[in-house]
Parts: sequence; C-alpha cells; structure tokens
Amino acid sequence: MMFETLLQTHIVRGVVLFLGLAVSLSAGCSSETPCVSKEECPPGARCDLYKGYCIDGCTSDRDCSTGQSCDISTGQCKTGGQCQLNAKKACEGNILYWFDSCGYKGDLIIDCAGAGCSNGACNQVQAKCGNSACEPSGGENCSTCPNDCGCQVGQICQNNKCTLSTPQTCGNQVCDTANGENCANCPNECFCQTGETCSPTGVCEAPHCPNNTCEPTKGENCATCPQDCKCPAGKICQGTQCINDPSCGNGQCEATKNENCNSCPADCKCQSGYICNASGQCSVDKSCGDGSCNPATENCSSCPKDCACITGQTCQNGSCVADCGNGVCEPAKNETCDICPKDCGCPNTQSCKGGKCINACGDGTCDPAKNENCSSCPQDCTCLASQTCQNGSCGAACGDGTCDPKKGEHCGTCAKDCACASNQRCATNKCVSCACTANQKRCNNNTLQQCKADCSGWRTQTTCDPQKNQYCDTTTKACACQSTNACTSAGSFQCVGNTRQKCINNTCLYWQSDPCPSTAPVCLGGKCVTCYPGDTRCRGLYEQETCSSDGTKWLKISCPGGRFCCSDATGASCRTNC
Repeated sequence: MMFETLLQTHIVRGVVLFLGLAVSLSAGCSSETPCVSKEECPPGARCDLYKGYCIDGCTSDRDCSTGQSCDISTGQCKTGGQCQLNAKKACEGNILYWFDSCGYKGDLIIDCAGAGCSNGACNQVQAKCGNSACEPSGGENCSTCPNDCGCQVGQICQNNKCTLSTPQTCGNQVCDTANGENCANCPNECFCQTGETCSPTGVCEAPHCPNNTCEPTKGENCATCPQDCKCPAGKICQGTQCINDPSCGNGQCEATKNENCNSCPADCKCQSGYICNASGQCSVDKSCGDGSCNPATENCSSCPKDCACITGQTCQNGSCVADCGNGVCEPAKNETCDICPKDCGCPNTQSCKGGKCINACGDGTCDPAKNENCSSCPQDCTCLASQTCQNGSCGAACGDGTCDPKKGEHCGTCAKDCACASNQRCATNKCVSCACTANQKRCNNNTLQQCKADCSGWRTQTTCDPQKNQYCDTTTKACACQSTNACTSAGSFQCVGNTRQKCINNTCLYWQSDPCPSTAPVCLGGKCVTCYPGDTRCRGLYEQETCSSDGTKWLKISCPGGRFCCSDATGASCRTNC
C-alpha cells in the first residue's frame, strides 16, 4: 500500500513537474516552476512553499545547494570555496546569527532576548534547570538540561541541538514505516499527499494554514504560516521568531522590513483624512463628514468637519485645548489679566486691577511677589511703630547698640543691645543674678552636681554609691574609689579573723564579706577549711584526732592500751585517767 501511494505521489509530482516545464518553455525565464521542496528548483532558485513554485534569487545560505553560499548583495548562490558556510557567529542587536567567511549573514541561531548578545554569544544569565522553562541564554539545551529542553517525539539530541532521528533504512527509495521512517526524518522517501503538510513529529496532516489559529505544535510560526502567526505591531519575523523591529522608530517607513501603519505607526503614520485598515494600509477615511466625530480615527486636525472645537478652544496637534494658556493674549476673545493671567499676565512691577495692569507700588497692597517691601515700596509696606526697616524687612530696632525699651527691646528680644552682665542671666525679660557659675561642678556630700548653662541653678549629674566603695572627690569633681577596704585583684580572697572576704569589681575594687559554709567553717589563708592546723579533739573514749597541716581534715590516732582520750581547754590527749 505504501509503495502504491509512493508511486502515485511520484506520478503526480512528475505530471506537475512536466506541466511546470511546459509552462516554463512557453513563458520564458519568469515561469513558475511547481515545487514542494528546494531540491526541485534549479540552482540559484528556492521553493516558495506557500505559492507552490520556484522563485529566483536567494536570501540566505539555506536557499543554496550544499557547498554553496548566498551573496545577499546579488541574490546569487556562490560555489563552495569562495565562502565557507557558518564560519562564525555574530550579534545583531539581541539576535545571534551564523555568518559565512565572506561576511554574509546566514541562519538565525537564537534570540537572546532579555539576556542580550555580545561577542558572538548570548550573555550568560543564571538559569535554573528543572523550572520547566528552557533558557538557552542561560546555557540550557537538550544536553545540559533535558528536563527543561527535552526533544520532541522522533527527535534526538546531537551537539546540544534537537535533530530528527534518521533511520538507517532511509535512502533505499522505499518509505519504510516499520523502521520508523516518516515524512520528517526521511522526506525524500515518505511524501505527503498533495495539499498535506508534514508535522515536526513526522505525521502528514491536512492543511491547517491558514485557519486563523497559530499552531506551533504543527510547525506553524511567523515564517511557515504568517497568515495565522502574524507578528504583533513593532515586531518583525526573523528566521522563525518574532523579534523587536530594530528599525521601527527611525523616522523611515520601510515596507521591506514589514513596517506599515499597524506594525510601526511611529514611522508609517497615515496622513490627515486617512485611516489605517486591518491590513496595515492607509485608506481614505470615508467617515469624515458624516457629522459624527469618531475618536478612534478622527480628531480636530484630521477631520475638522466632524470634530470642530467649541468656542474658547483651538485645535493643537489633534486635540482641542482652551484658548487661555496658549501663550497668546487675545483681547478679541475677552482675555484679560484677571480672566486669563496665563496669557495676559502683568509685568513683575505691575499688578492686575479690574482687568488692567497698573503699577504695583502705590496700590495700597504690599505684594512681595512684585518685589515690594518696606525698602522698595514704603507706601504699601509700612512697618509698625515699634519696628524699623532693615534690608527690606520690618523688625525690632535691634542691633544699633542701644537698648531702647520704648521699641520693645530688652534682654529677651534683643540680646545684642540689652545683654546682661557676666554674673547675671535673663529671666522674664529682666537681668537677675546667677545662682552659680555656668557649667561649674561641685560635690554635695556624695552627689556630683553641675551648674546649668544659663546659671539658673544646680543639676545632679550622678550620685557616688558608698555601697560600691565610692565617694565624691572635691578635688577632681568626680566619683572616686575609697582607699579604705580597697583591694587590688578581683576574685581574690582574704581572711579577717575567721571571716572570709572576696575582692569585688563593681565600679571600684573592694572587699566584701563571703562567709564560709558550715561544712568548712574555718578561714585559713583566704580559704575555707575544716579546722585549725594542730588542733586536737577526742573521738569517743579511745581515739584522738589532730587537724592536718592544711586544715582540710582530722587525722585519727588510737590511744594505747589502758589509756583514754581526755580533753580540756588546751585540747585533747590520751591519758590513764581523765
């Protein structure tokens, strides 16, 4: 069955080629040679899959035969040896392309997008393998991160790219589906029926372009099916991807770069009276003049018949704006300095009264905005009786070296003229005697005090704590440590009689009582011990105990036969009778 289908396909293709050849012979070089692949076109031509016939010239190296490269300046394919295909990688904007050894641009490698492209590679960005997003700009591909960049069914990963897995039987002139051959991995043997297309997975499908739906899973993109996968405004189709149009916004409408009033309105704006239709063409706006202003296509500039401005407004750049504020004072439109100060404002030395500009000084109003003050315009800006004008400002007559109470000057309002003596201070606008010398210190028993900066009295700085062995030193005017009960090494011990003391560091170093426990009640050399060395005592009737030399224990001695342990005020000993 497959052989019959293949035979029928070859017969149909032969008839199509024969008819194409006949048309070519009758129509000359401009004939349309039918084709379904590039191999069926003559050298220097390529197959337009959408038109179904061969067209002259090449646009990239992929339009030429193996071993040839495309000279994009002439549209001709050059024989190998002149230009080496895929000689180097280079960036154009954020797009990475192959370039041949002659410097002509070849296939698109990748759109680096937000990562950016430089030095013939996408800039490295941190990618996370396993986040279900294939990030080529971060170094992810089918080899480095198969979880995110896995190949489709029927493809294998080779040299970090997904390629069709070509069966070993491909090339025997028979479409061997049993060995996995299909239209994708062996297109020279497994042809699709006329009108069908081969999906990326190798399945012949009924025509699905155009059907108003872009289906990437069926191999559709902006290059293979521009009707369904049209690039949005501001983008162009490069390779098989929509990328930002680098030329949009340069002030030139370039149709060769797919720019029109829809895709690049910045460069291809329609003239007045025209609107941009769905196909990106400027057409006459037939709605202008119907008496209805359509804001989507009409404005006061493009269609003044329908979008005329109301009284008091003018049309500026397609928008109606108020006359007031256009920078022109128009008395004919009743604009005056009080109705429209934006356009009819008075000079800085004048003010608006009754719609007219008059001299500001002398109008009875002190206007600082007109640079009026007690110096420049004393008529309008008079000072109070208790004030004088100094450098354009009204203030107390302070600073002339004379304390004048009649003008409200006293030590509180004008210290320059009414300063108090060195041993006085200003209180309730009067000079009174100081309670102490400003900032002076003194000891008040154990309290350290300092005189306030305004010499109004003493304030406590700190209290020296006798419990911490402190006192207020009248010489240094600061808290100091007492020499009595002082020690030198924190944590050390001493014995005072049978009482143990410890050296404490609490601001000062001083001795503090640290009693011995009942289990070691004797203080000896700063340590708590069991007994005094050499002391004796009786333990029962027949045993005498003597305190060890370090006082830490009692040493037991049994009395010899016939003797008893007897004790008195001097100690204990073994005797024949007590």
